Amino acid sequence: MKKYHGLILFLFIIKVGIAQKKYEPTWESIDSRPVPQWFQDSKFGIFIHWGVYSVPSYIYINRKGSVYDCYAEWYEVLAMSKKGPNRDFHDRVYGKDFPYRSFAPMFKAELWQPDKWAQLFKDAGAKYVILTSKHHDGFALWPSSSPYTKGWNAVETGPKRDLVGDLSKAVRDKGLKMGLYFSLIEWESTPTERAGNFNGYYLPEDITRKYKIPGDKMISDHIIPQMKELVTKYQPAILYPDGDWDEDDNRLQSKEFLSWLYNNAPNKNEIAVNDRWGKVRGKHGGFVGIHSVTGTERNWKWFKTMMGGTFAWHAKFQKFKVKIIDPSHPSMKGLPKEWEKEDEFYFAKELYPGTKTILAIDITSLNATDTVQRNLILKNAGTYNELYPASWTHDFDGGYSWFTTLGHHKKDYSDPLYLQHLFQGIRYVASRVKKLDFSKAYADNRDTPVRY
Repeated sequence: MKKYHGLILFLFIIKVGIAQKKYEPTWESIDSRPVPQWFQDSKFGIFIHWGVYSVPSYIYINRKGSVYDCYAEWYEVLAMSKKGPNRDFHDRVYGKDFPYRSFAPMFKAELWQPDKWAQLFKDAGAKYVILTSKHHDGFALWPSSSPYTKGWNAVETGPKRDLVGDLSKAVRDKGLKMGLYFSLIEWESTPTERAGNFNGYYLPEDITRKYKIPGDKMISDHIIPQMKELVTKYQPAILYPDGDWDEDDNRLQSKEFLSWLYNNAPNKNEIAVNDRWGKVRGKHGGFVGIHSVTGTERNWKWFKTMMGGTFAWHAKFQKFKVKIIDPSHPSMKGLPKEWEKEDEFYFAKELYPGTKTILAIDITSLNATDTVQRNLILKNAGTYNELYPASWTHDFDGGYSWFTTLGHHKKDYSDPLYLQHLFQGIRYVASRVKKLDFSKAYADNRDTPVRY
């Protein structure tokens, strides 16, 4: 009798789970998560402010006030509730009794073509797009399920469509990343200690009494659910909160939300966030939120070496003396050794080693009669006692830069002296660039850099 020896194979199907780090609701744990590499590699994006405030599309530029006095998206606060040029404009154009919420039906987006927007962004070279899903007025550009946005969103009034959804799809169809800005405050509901407030709120009592979200409901029943809804429904590659300046991160439940986000978001490995989660900016959270061109990405060596310095603070718009330090520099040719200028003056948080100062501000000529201003000037001037860099050059590994901190008023661009300073600086940098013979340029394929 023949014996057959059979080999029986047992196939074990084992579910192998890739170990994922769990993020706890502590800043130590949350800060251990790196900023996604795709964001670090994407140097250019488009940031869109669009909402009910786009109907009046106006703000009076107060050069002697705060930087916030120039924000048209702050129309409800700056134009609706304070006397001055903005209120005068509103009363003249819309009438004294025209409330801010009446702008919503006028915000129709009749010419809305998200596909063309997305194509334009792609053609410009952008890698990502950020849209204001909700600004400080609380108007949502998506069909928010919060009971506090009933009738105050783009689906129920105005455009009567999901603007966040429209643009998200269009942007992704073009191969770009889609991000969402989100306001953590709302003018009608958030308390503030800022100067000029109305009994502790941004708006007059008759408005807050009508629309205010109860304090014990604002975060838990409105803000957090809205952010989670945006994340789960649209899966943004960037979540960009704002409005945290007066807020305690514990009240905002920032650590708890970020822990949930990093552990449970559908695209948890993709999503990037900024650092605006309460009075912890620059200390906790994600990447550094944008303030001005010299204040961004402060921890990126390439950025610091390119710019030569990063923004710290600027004094009020005023007259001061400007002095040339290096009269032999090509960008200083023909300029007076000293002149008086009216402008904002920018102090730097840090000047990168290797910068060469060619123009300076006479610190002693700044107006120091205001105690607050004087203390801030002394604090930001640091070891500079008399002259502070206003224009410098920097040769770094990768290129050449010429930088000026002047030119913050539209009048500057019709001022022959300033234009001479500006254009000579541009010509100087352009002259340092090595001329290339493009007739000899080649590349191995479409994905490799062109070589000469």
